[in-house]
Amino acid sequence: PCPPPSHAQRNVTLVWDPNLEPQIKYALFWGPATGTYTNNIPTTNTSATISNVNVGQVVYCAAVAIDTNGLMSAFSDELRFVVPSKPQKLKLP
Repeated sequence: PCPPPSHAQRNVTLVWDPNLEPQIKYALFWGPATGTYTNNIPTTNTSATISNVNVGQVVYCAAVAIDTNGLMSAFSDELRFVVPSKPQKLKLP
């Protein structure tokens, strides 16, 4: 098959290990450069999907846990990836 056109977009799902504390929420932060997170996705799951990103785009992301008082943990280790041409599920370190 031919590669997708350069303007093709994909959804990329990121997964991570759960925090051991009960009643935790999470947020996935992502953006165009290391430590520069221009977007975030709040979730109660240990996964989040970045929607409609361009194939070939470089994305940097990290997750945080949020406790019942709204306090955020430190960022997880950052993951850098290039948006693949096929849908993919990636795991945060």
